[in-house]
Amino acid sequence: MRYIFNLLFASLLTANLANAQDIDLLLVNKTVAPDGLSWSFDLQATALVSYTGVSDNWSALNVRMDLFIPASVSIVNGTGIGLNGYGEPSGAGVTTTPPGNPPSGWDEVGLSLNRANTSPSSEFPVGVPVIIASYTINFSSSVLPIPATVVDVRELATNTGSFYVTFDDPTTRRPFILPAPAALPIKIAFFDADRYRDQNASDVRWTSVSEKNASHFELERSTDGRNFEYIANIKAEGGIDKVKEYQFIDDKMIFSRSTVNIFYYRLKMVDLDGKSDYSEVRSVRFDNTDKIDITYSPNPTANKVFVNMSTPVVDDVQNVSAVIFDINGKQIMSKSISTNGITEIDLSHLPAASYNFNVEYAGKVFTKTIIKTN
Repeated sequence: MRYIFNLLFASLLTANLANAQDIDLLLVNKTVAPDGLSWSFDLQATALVSYTGVSDNWSALNVRMDLFIPASVSIVNGTGIGLNGYGEPSGAGVTTTPPGNPPSGWDEVGLSLNRANTSPSSEFPVGVPVIIASYTINFSSSVLPIPATVVDVRELATNTGSFYVTFDDPTTRRPFILPAPAALPIKIAFFDADRYRDQNASDVRWTSVSEKNASHFELERSTDGRNFEYIANIKAEGGIDKVKEYQFIDDKMIFSRSTVNIFYYRLKMVDLDGKSDYSEVRSVRFDNTDKIDITYSPNPTANKVFVNMSTPVVDDVQNVSAVIFDINGKQIMSKSISTNGITEIDLSHLPAASYNFNVEYAGKVFTKTIIKTN
């Protein structure tokens, strides 16, 4: 099934009606979360040459969208934020009950945005695209799998098409520009990421089958699957109907104190003319609990035992407990030990016997039998 995010109409509340419709609206930087539970995008506006500037200052923006999603999925809610001085940061929102009736099989959602201010300094520069807001729409369950590109369809100014109406002339429907993005000449047949040779590094690979007019690839990384950062630029070799394999080893990651870290990757494909598109998102999981090491010495011991614990994150120094039990399972004592260091435990007051030392860390219990002598 193809999932089509189809922008049906927008309402611009303006102080002047004459040329307020001379603004192009586009959805850009569209991203479906790795779990398929949300869809994020930016709202981009471009003033056309006929836009009159100050006299067209708008006070608010309302957008209505119909989304084609699986029948078992519904739109739960969403969030928004105004950006770059054009939209008021706290004046952006999402509603699941906008006016209008979507076609059968579709769901509807509305976006709102208040103007940050109406001074000439915040007016749209003619011909220059500006990001005015960012939104996230949340779903009741996953919409995956979907194609890597979410397609926007341009509709006519009809009851079921794309249009916006102004506040002081709500009966006149005006079309706005929402062209279907042209498919990039770059064609990716494979994109994946995995752990690199059991090291704290990711092995990111992809294969292109056509790179006509291709410029380069930009690899992006995220720790939450939503907010991505640029980490590498890889030049495209170019060529038509030529299979080319790429590889990038990411060994510059910062690991958290948790022994389980997940990093997300996506590939931005850029053409010579600056157009770009994104791949699907891949994740790499680092679970290092098998590399936790705890040693006890001396063993047997008459008085003291030294516990040396090391974890994969060397700068992660925490205190956990070594709980000591006798052979009957009765807890005798508990001692705080360092996760990356040596801790001394005095056993001189205990009678000669065998004792089990239990250390719980990262969801696992590590047990060692220590023999206490006279």
